[in-house]
Amino acid sequence: MNFGKQLRRIRRFLRDPVGNIWTRALLLNLFNDAQREIQIKTRYLEDLQIIRVPPLYHCAYLHDWEWPYLPSSQSQFYQALRYHPQGDYVVCHRWETQFDNSGDASDEGVHFTQPWEAFTGVIPGEQVKIRFPSNFHTAKLMAYDKEPIEFTDKKQLQAYDSSYLNRVGTTFAYYREDMLDNSFIPYPLPTSINWNDLVESAVSPDFVYSHSWESTYLSGVGEQFTVYDSTDLIDYVFTWELDYTGQDEAGHGMWLFEAQFTVDGMIVHVSGDTTSSGFGTIVQRTGSLLSSEKGMAVDVVEADDNFLLIYDVLPTDIRVDNDESDFPNFLQKYIEYGVLSRAYRVNNDGNIKSLAEYWEYRHNYGIEILKKYMTKKFQSRDYRMTTRQTPAFRTKKQPRLPSAYPAVG
Repeated sequence: MNFGKQLRRIRRFLRDPVGNIWTRALLLNLFNDAQREIQIKTRYLEDLQIIRVPPLYHCAYLHDWEWPYLPSSQSQFYQALRYHPQGDYVVCHRWETQFDNSGDASDEGVHFTQPWEAFTGVIPGEQVKIRFPSNFHTAKLMAYDKEPIEFTDKKQLQAYDSSYLNRVGTTFAYYREDMLDNSFIPYPLPTSINWNDLVESAVSPDFVYSHSWESTYLSGVGEQFTVYDSTDLIDYVFTWELDYTGQDEAGHGMWLFEAQFTVDGMIVHVSGDTTSSGFGTIVQRTGSLLSSEKGMAVDVVEADDNFLLIYDVLPTDIRVDNDESDFPNFLQKYIEYGVLSRAYRVNNDGNIKSLAEYWEYRHNYGIEILKKYMTKKFQSRDYRMTTRQTPAFRTKKQPRLPSAYPAVG
């Protein structure tokens, strides 16, 4: 059931079908707040996801002011190096903030702008942050390479390991720099990296070229990464340079593997997929329903040498009438009860305390039922087959004839 249908039901119980008392924006906020409350109290919604190592980001930024200008709805970003707010500049090493050019920072290791650079055999000089899924709330299980790892506190980690930043080996724990930051740091940094699952390309060219005449001077398999304009005899990088009405806005790279990552997400493809050579998106996959025009950005990874995360999720906020709640249909009525109880407490002409208490009781009753269901869900059960209307256990033994009676001569 989408939000538009639920909104009509809510307005019918409020006796406000046209929104004279409660506006749509208010009821929408109350709806999102009610479903968020149910999830936090019951932890009903959960998800499983594989987080690749090394993590992939679309781009990196340096200054804090750059963040509001990044298209967060389409890409993932990584703040690189060290931002010094007092001087409003970015540095690699801490000693640079003191303008001491003679300082020795060799003990700090290597600094990078993309996290994957820390997995190339160097000693990192800073934390390698790996982002949680966007709907992450609470971790239920974290495993690396199919082995469970534990959460640890950064302060305790620093107490017994002063070189925690440079430690590499078998990952057995993880910690968080900031509980408000949606990322975690593995400890120690894993060394068994599987680079083969990043991209599987059907063609491995020996070289790339921008003009067609260049390929005649080179031997081997080549790939042209530009678009040739036969009218003006010019090679362009973007197709919109040929026609200003074009909508080609994705990034173009020189090598084929660079074309496999779109602005919509981390994308790789497996054998048998039909992909677009311009954007790297999957156009067709056997057994899946994908768009034949734009494709779909997916991420194909395995649990080997990667993080496996089972976590509680935050329900997706409803925005338009066609959006549907993440909760199943049989629980959506309790969200409506929560909206009604909140609406009747709003300081307007519809403030009715008795109705607010009535709907709040039904809302809380549904939460308690769901809590009990979640408790029973994880309990061990011992099932026994019994005859109907017969006691499961014989409470008192009755005298019986011997099994050999009557005697047979």
